[in-house]
Amino acid sequence: MRSYGWLWFQDGDNRRKRKCLVADVAAGFVGLAVARVLALTVVRPQSLNVPELMTRIPYGIEAASWEGWNSFPSDHAVLFFGLATGIFFASRRVGVFTFIYLTAFICLPRLYLGIHYPTDILSGPLIGISAGWLANRPAIAEFLSDWAFRWLDARPGQFYSFAFLLSYLLSKLFDPAIRIAHFVLGKHPVR
Repeated sequence: MRSYGWLWFQDGDNRRKRKCLVADVAAGFVGLAVARVLALTVVRPQSLNVPELMTRIPYGIEAASWEGWNSFPSDHAVLFFGLATGIFFASRRVGVFTFIYLTAFICLPRLYLGIHYPTDILSGPLIGISAGWLANRPAIAEFLSDWAFRWLDARPGQFYSFAFLLSYLLSKLFDPAIRIAHFVLGKHPVR
């Protein structure tokens, strides 16, 4: 999310960069929706919970806390690679660095720790990058970002307050909002 902020407030061709970033946040929602549909239809337990794999659980991680979690696809990979696609369209150099960072510090540790299978990690970026690429097609990007620019011009304080809250929720994969919704509805979380 730091790259988003840096690119958003950078001088230069700011309107074009901002259009890429806004369109890509919308694409992140589409990518997460596709991931949730896949998670509900393709049920695969995480490798930590498959005794036949004899996964050695690292110190500090309890396998029981991961029970019930679906492994396919990686939500983190879908969302963050989707957002990185918008960064890539706004700035190639920053985008490439972001893709490398995500691979090294988001995807590979999840693979190493047994949270995901290799196909979960590969499908996540595929979904996220596809959604980000589609959202950055000129006509779609214009449609997705037009309302945001009108809101920014009319009420910048309101826009930036919402953007701050949204960036926090995106960084947490909406977990705080989901927990609040489950508390209000009196339901247990669906994983």
